[in-house]
Amino acid sequence: MLAKTHIVTTLGCSLPLMATVDQVTLTNTGVVVLGCLLPDIDIPTSYIGRRSGVFSEIINKFLGHRGLTHSLLGFFIVGIILSLFQQYFLPSSSKMLIFWLMVGYLLHLLEDGFSQSGVKWLYPLKKSGSLGGNVLFYRTGSFSEFLIMLIMIFLLWKEYKLIEVGQLGNIFPQGVKNIIKISIYSIQNYIDGN
Repeated sequence: MLAKTHIVTTLGCSLPLMATVDQVTLTNTGVVVLGCLLPDIDIPTSYIGRRSGVFSEIINKFLGHRGLTHSLLGFFIVGIILSLFQQYFLPSSSKMLIFWLMVGYLLHLLEDGFSQSGVKWLYPLKKSGSLGGNVLFYRTGSFSEFLIMLIMIFLLWKEYKLIEVGQLGNIFPQGVKNIIKISIYSIQNYIDGN
């Protein structure tokens, strides 16, 4: 998936979550976007790869594309590194930023999981596979990806309209909303306790 499609899709998926727990802020939105771009640091020609220079080239040389950075192991390693960085170098108020950055990272993996080549969820133990199987997938840069982007732009426009009237946090049924709140607050409380 191209960077612009990742951004639009991740925002379309994460804004309702943020709204459900009253955490829609420009900062949280920015770190979700950063998180959704981060796994592609393993491609020197990607949006984030071009901005990280030699670091991206080193990662690509040793890990290739859609290896460690596109796996659950990579997700947890990045989360641990960022948590340690935050613990020693950032103020405690930044703890929730790490949470939203990792939400963006996980959404990137899920989005790539529906590509034709999929991701290596259990890297290095298992080969990659598409979550959509042989039926529901897209090819990067194809018309199907373009359609995904158009749908997500429309969804974002609708979400923006709901944010304007303060209703985006109410799009889920009450039971689902409660599960989302409990899950997010539990994870954030865990992070806050560490």
